[in-house]
Order: sequence, then structure tokens, then C-alpha cells
Amino acid sequence: MIARLNCAKALAALAALTVAGPTAADLGAGDFEGLANRIFAVEARVVYSVDPTLPEGTVFENCYSFNADGTWFDPLYPDLGSAVPGVWVQYAESPKILYSATVSESAVSGGPYAGLLLTQNGIVNTTEDNGRQKLLAYTTVYFEGFPIIDVVANGRSVASCPYF
Repeated sequence: MIARLNCAKALAALAALTVAGPTAADLGAGDFEGLANRIFAVEARVVYSVDPTLPEGTVFENCYSFNADGTWFDPLYPDLGSAVPGVWVQYAESPKILYSATVSESAVSGGPYAGLLLTQNGIVNTTEDNGRQKLLAYTTVYFEGFPIIDVVANGRSVASCPYF
């Protein structure tokens, strides 16, 4: 429960920074140059879950892709082999990149995934570490408006996803 509260506080702080930010439709392709065409390989940890198949403490590898056209891709959401794209918005570039990514309920329709929504808020350290940017992301999956899974991910930029 403490992990859930700490994650909630971090999400709230990051959301406060991004609430007044532009939407993907407001931004031109040039505005995406900080994260555009970047892929991050991450280690993700479940910090809150009501899903017995993905309990708290579960650690897994994943990737996040930021395309120049504003689309965002998580190959595991909502399930490996059934992934759907979302959108991402970058809010600041220096000294750290702040961003949010969303996969809407309408993008995840039908079957067992109906009613799911994913939101991710993240920070990318623009100071390169051995030529790779570092990412810290907080992801929440909602079912019909209620949070069901919170994930914290740490990773580095890579040329291609090494996991899938």
C-alpha cells in the first residue's frame, strides 16, 4: 500500500506539470525532436495490482517506442500480440524531457480488453550516459475509470527493442 501511495504522489506531481500542456494535435513534427524515433528498453516493476495474473512485485522487460508522427507503442499493451498504438506528447526538453503517453479506451476495444485505458508519465534525462538517454516512467492501467495496475519502469534508449 505504501508503494501505491508513493507512486500516486509521483504521478500527481508529474501530472501537475503536464495538465496545461499541449495535445498531440497541437504539436508539429518538429516539436517531437527530443523523443521522436526513440526506443527505450526498460525493466518494469508492478507496484500496485488488482490483477492476480500480474501481482505486485512482478518485474518484466519491455520497450516503449516514440514515433515522430506522435504515435507511441508498448508491445505488451494490452497484450503481446494484441498491442495497439497510443499517442505521446512532449512538454519540456531541457534539462529533462517530460512526456505523457496515452492509449485510449476507444483504441482498445472488444473482447477482454474493452474498457481499458493506459496513461504513462515519464522523464527522460537528456544527459547522455554512454550515448544513451535514461527514462523513468510511471504507468497506470485503468478499467472503466478505476486504476487496476501501476508500473514503474527504468530504461535506456536503444537502437531497437532487444526483447520482442
